[in-house]
Amino acid sequence: MTATSAMAGCLGGAVGLRDVHVSHRTAYGQVRALCGASFTAPAGQVTLLAGPNGAGKSSALATLAGLQRAARGQVLLEDHWHDAGRVAAAARGVVGWLGSDPDDQLIAPRVHDDIAFGLLNRGESATNASARVATMAEQLGIAPLLSRSIDGLSHGERQRVALPGCWCSSPAYCCSTNPRWGSIAVGIAHCSHCSPRSVRAA
Repeated sequence: MTATSAMAGCLGGAVGLRDVHVSHRTAYGQVRALCGASFTAPAGQVTLLAGPNGAGKSSALATLAGLQRAARGQVLLEDHWHDAGRVAAAARGVVGWLGSDPDDQLIAPRVHDDIAFGLLNRGESATNASARVATMAEQLGIAPLLSRSIDGLSHGERQRVALPGCWCSSPAYCCSTNPRWGSIAVGIAHCSHCSPRSVRAA
């Protein structure tokens, strides 16, 4: 697994892993997903983790986002190191997550309501939430989808709708395990509304 970065013109800070070890329990016993994984995603750049299937790219990003508990190691969040086994609370609001299947993240029946859910859940008024949803949808080119039903969207449209659903919590970084997010990830980095950085796996 290797990490490659490209400039995207954003703010300071960095995220990464240091000597992280992760194992998964399977029907065949314990399987090592990461064994001493380390990388740094500098601020102002889009960072790509590359490697063959089974190299641990998804496990690395899940650990960074606080979704995977590591046996040992450290996670870097905005220039501060944290225990990789207890990083979930610290990662919340710093690292957003975009999985490979958008259906895992879409929860409301209508596009507008799905994007607004995270904002309303954080205590924003319905008026402010709707205004932010409209702004994000316009910037990402999905404004025509706002009144649509989630069930009526194609897979590609669902992927695009899942992005602002993650983005609305204003994370400093967005992690994606799907390389097809590429052009959208670069768009995130350049967006003036939230300006999250991006880390993705391929």
